[in-house]
Amino acid sequence: MGFQKKNAEDIYEDTFAPLPAGWYAATVYDIKVIDFSKKAGYTGNDCWNIQYKLSDGQPGANRRVFQRVYIGDTEFPSGSRNFTLFQFLDAYFGNNEFTKRFNAGENIELPDIADVLGSSIDIQLKITEYNGEKRNEVNRVRTHSGATNRVVASTDDSGREVIDL
Repeated sequence: MGFQKKNAEDIYEDTFAPLPAGWYAATVYDIKVIDFSKKAGYTGNDCWNIQYKLSDGQPGANRRVFQRVYIGDTEFPSGSRNFTLFQFLDAYFGNNEFTKRFNAGENIELPDIADVLGSSIDIQLKITEYNGEKRNEVNRVRTHSGATNRVVASTDDSGREVIDL
């Protein structure tokens, strides 16, 4: 009896095993507006439940991963609960444009969901455990780099990709 050789891409396409932690090219596939979790203490405020579709040409292609982004008031109050919103909008607009405009005091409105759908964004996946099972979770997002198959372990403070050996 011999061993059958499989590529990593085949393994991840055939199972729901978590993908390796790292950066992946993705598309904003769907966004649903939902009430923020009561557990989080922001009941009555909305969040975007963003569904990303991993791009072709990399492990996990066509897989879907989700991220909840608190949108709260249109006033964009500062604080940690808006970190993911700022990060997502900076990735969507590119070049930290949202944060620059916000810090300059500009009146900014959320883009229409229809305009955001189909946008290319890089997402960083991490592996977490929930109810005893390992799963992927979106850790960070950034402006799409145009490259695929960008699995890396992490980034340093300047945003350069590094692989921990």
